[in-house]
Amino acid sequence: MSPYEKSRLTEGVERKNQLKKNIAQLVEQTQDASSTFNIALSALKNNNLELAIKKFEQVLEIDSSDDMLRQVRPNLGQARLLSGDIPAALRDFRAALKLNQPDEIKAFIYANLGYIYTQQNFHGFAIREYRQAVKENKRDTTSLLTLGMLYENCYRYAEAREVFQQLLKLDPGNAYAQDLLAKMDQALPVVPRQEPIRLVKALPKLGLIVAMSYDVTYEGYFPMVIYLYNESPLKNRLQPGQKILNVMISSGQDIDEDDERELVDLLDGESGKEISFLVGEEEVTVKAVAPINRKLEQTERLQVYKQWLQTFDSRLAWLWAASSPVRESIGPVWGMELESLVMELKPLQQTYVYDFAFAMMVEHLQAFVITETDPETQQNKEIEMQYQIHLGRYFGKPDFAQVQAFPDLLQQFHEVQFQYMANLLASRI
Repeated sequence: MSPYEKSRLTEGVERKNQLKKNIAQLVEQTQDASSTFNIALSALKNNNLELAIKKFEQVLEIDSSDDMLRQVRPNLGQARLLSGDIPAALRDFRAALKLNQPDEIKAFIYANLGYIYTQQNFHGFAIREYRQAVKENKRDTTSLLTLGMLYENCYRYAEAREVFQQLLKLDPGNAYAQDLLAKMDQALPVVPRQEPIRLVKALPKLGLIVAMSYDVTYEGYFPMVIYLYNESPLKNRLQPGQKILNVMISSGQDIDEDDERELVDLLDGESGKEISFLVGEEEVTVKAVAPINRKLEQTERLQVYKQWLQTFDSRLAWLWAASSPVRESIGPVWGMELESLVMELKPLQQTYVYDFAFAMMVEHLQAFVITETDPETQQNKEIEMQYQIHLGRYFGKPDFAQVQAFPDLLQQFHEVQFQYMANLLASRI
């Protein structure tokens, strides 16, 4: 046999031996990961949470494949939740959802997320998660009952009735659902502090869409730009979020400061006429064009919502940092604008997107019973429900200054806030 042939044969034997060695190591590793995983499951079942977390983490050190991650992450999240480490539990549950889980596991994860938010009194976000849990497992009576109770607590009685009726088809003798249905029949109506109004206004002769928005500095409603048509004569001269604070008529005379709502009418002048108005301290003069009445394209409609949503970012951050009297005064006013935005999303009412919008609103506003005292009998009588600002309660503190950061929600509110909803909206419309 030639040296060349001997070398090839030797290489083949060596490769075969190395392959056997690799297979043996893989089998040993798999067995080790499997046994460690079983120990972790047993510890979790017996409420030995410290050991369970330690062993689940060891499993991932041994085997971090997608298949193993799918098994470990939901259980690790459950162990962290039971041990009271809420931020870590949220991270594990969120990571688990990205791993193409079976429907029943997704339902389990969403139900745990809903439970977390319920315990933290973030009922709007809890609704969102329990809705997903029921979507993944339509026979989950526990999630159905909790979802119905959350809807009822947030005064969404129509949705609550629908969920309880669905539950009673699966569990006809459920006394909780029966009692809550009867309770809602006797409930007081929920009413806004003022009549609901549609705050979106189109100015076709300027190529603008504005939302009437409350301005804290000037203590009044002003048209806030939320969209500019490509054909607008103001394209590249105005930006979404800017407010038109005053309009000058042809004689150069300012309108009365008490006529904020009439600004829109003054801006909607005759085609071909010049209009001057103030944006901040800058005066803008433009000639009105023929009305732009074409139907908005899908991408344009999306931009209207996205740009309106984004204007809430700095305003809510400012409001949360303000004193209690300011929050109680300004919060409901901005809440009306937020409520108007949610009303615009009515066509998406059965979607995850609408739940997110409603969650934002219900975390911003809460309904309270309003009472009046009978002057003759001095008895208090409940007369209606009204929306009022009550942010501190949702963080479990009477004063916002005492609030400790809750990372998962602060990430959504302070970092992405309504931009997150806008991205979801983009995928739905």
